[in-house]
Amino acid sequence: MNRVMILLRKINQFVRLIHARLIIRASNLFDKEYYLANNPDVALSKIDPLNHYIQFGGTEGSDPGPYFSSAWYLTSYEDVKNSGINPLVHYLRFGKKEKRGIKPAEGLDQLALIRSSGLFDEEFYLANNPDVAQAQIDPLVHYFYYDGFEGRDPNANFSIKDYLIINEESRNSGLNPLVHYLIYEKNKKRVLRSYILLRMLNFLRKKSGYDLGEVYDNITSFADFFMRLLYARLYQKESFSLPKQIKKQYTRVPLYFNLRRIIRKARLGKIPIRIVFVAQDTGTWKIMESLYEACKSDTLFKTFVVNTTFEWLNGPEESSEYFKKKNIDFLDAVHGSVQLDLLNPDIIVVASPYDELRPWQFRTANLLRYARIVYIPYGISHADIGQKYPKREFGNDPQKNAWRIFDRSLKTKNAFIKFARIPSRCFVALGTPLIDQYYSSSVSDVLPYKVQSASSKKFKIIYTPHHTIESWSTFLRYGKQIRQLVEENEDIFLFFRPHPGLVGKLEASNLMSSEEFRSFFSGNRCFLYEGDNYQGLFHWADLLISDASSFLGEFAPTKKPIIFLNREDVCGTLDDTIREEIYGSCYVANSEEQITNFVQQLMKGDDPLAGLREHYQEQINVGMFTGGAGKRIAEYIHDQLG
Repeated sequence: MNRVMILLRKINQFVRLIHARLIIRASNLFDKEYYLANNPDVALSKIDPLNHYIQFGGTEGSDPGPYFSSAWYLTSYEDVKNSGINPLVHYLRFGKKEKRGIKPAEGLDQLALIRSSGLFDEEFYLANNPDVAQAQIDPLVHYFYYDGFEGRDPNANFSIKDYLIINEESRNSGLNPLVHYLIYEKNKKRVLRSYILLRMLNFLRKKSGYDLGEVYDNITSFADFFMRLLYARLYQKESFSLPKQIKKQYTRVPLYFNLRRIIRKARLGKIPIRIVFVAQDTGTWKIMESLYEACKSDTLFKTFVVNTTFEWLNGPEESSEYFKKKNIDFLDAVHGSVQLDLLNPDIIVVASPYDELRPWQFRTANLLRYARIVYIPYGISHADIGQKYPKREFGNDPQKNAWRIFDRSLKTKNAFIKFARIPSRCFVALGTPLIDQYYSSSVSDVLPYKVQSASSKKFKIIYTPHHTIESWSTFLRYGKQIRQLVEENEDIFLFFRPHPGLVGKLEASNLMSSEEFRSFFSGNRCFLYEGDNYQGLFHWADLLISDASSFLGEFAPTKKPIIFLNREDVCGTLDDTIREEIYGSCYVANSEEQITNFVQQLMKGDDPLAGLREHYQEQINVGMFTGGAGKRIAEYIHDQLG
């Protein structure tokens, strides 16, 4: 039995050796003279050099010829090194299909290779690159070290940009594209394929005359070029019937969306998942920021941030200064224009449900003409069950037309289905990325040192009244009493962080001017904070007092006490997506006396809800006490479309 097994093993090894010899010979990457010259011990041993390379030399880092570095391939791909497979055999069998890069052996004179090829036309190059002519640099040297990677062409018949589209391994190799062509394409059968594709791309570019959006993003493959061409035909026709064109866009955009997904799944070509984040102001941006960061770190995604406005009552707001401060690249639709069709998006992410507060270009009906919509709730979604149809929370156009809604828990899924008739497949409960902001913020991001010092030994309260003065907001009812409570107790320091729309509502209703509003909570042991980086305050505060604001959920990761200011006289009660959690984890106050009593009780350290609070609060949001919602959403999109 053992002899049979040994014989079978030897036969298997022999078959593998023959197969390896065949594919290496067909590749033209093994040079017998080169191998013997660089491995004199093999020449002395009189072993067949190709057999030696396959069985020993490749895994030891010896190069089979001048155009393949075994050592580089093994160093770059640890899985190959650990597998024990010959590096060139692995590349020819698997690596080429997987678009893995390769490099030539050390010592190859690549400049001489280009010069002897006859493919570098110095006159053409200088005529089309006057900056090189003015610099008085050897044009070939300049092309080799710089311009080849920038996409400048070496002659009239060779397009570097198109070559990189059809040869992904060239992009991964780090070689000058013309060098890659001369080493790995010119003397192989694939040269015919490369030539045909290059001519086809050149013909289609000239014939169509379409703008393929390369000013925003480079084309990554022939499949990507083909899909961009389809989109360009849809949007860039010189004359068309508007009704027919809209109909085409509403039918073909979903078709192209699924076609790109099939191409990725079947690995027929590299097409990035292009995601456009519509940022209206800093507040809406922070809802999406952790998702953006997760997508940015994934090579399958190509992200675009479009800066537009949030049309508040007190004037439009936008995020350009924040983006500049954080070094986030963005397309500015506030001070310029952005052509969404040229971005070729798969998905457009919005975080505000209110279309009327967006410029027309970024309203749902228009966005659907270009891509599928992903909606991320701008806060901790909840509604008033006294309303017959809480459309403002669970039935807006972005929600009803979303490809996916990523929300905090399965409880809100039931509300979307009940109130807006949104299909259950469109809802995914992975937590809200807004919670991630708490885990990436600190008090130093928000408060000047002077305020930190003044409040450090005090009992710190955050008061966050909502803007709906006609219903939820408790500002007009309890604002003065809370301010008086601070004045009467020197051990309290108040951080007043109103909803951004509150002052506009008060002014529009002639109840309070902007100056009166800001002076109301200024003075001794009180700090008015109107910024959007409020999560840093959560680390510093001891207590939150709030009404209908989403802070009821956002403050939960701190595990600190919350006083919920209830107004059953106007609104009834909270809906069942959050009612049990709020009433179970918060101190519910219905009067001034109850507010005072709860504050005094908590200042003494008497917190009877401490044991139950975490149990109820972790049900509000998936990953409430760990964060990571942005990463989970990015992984979901990757799995669905990648």
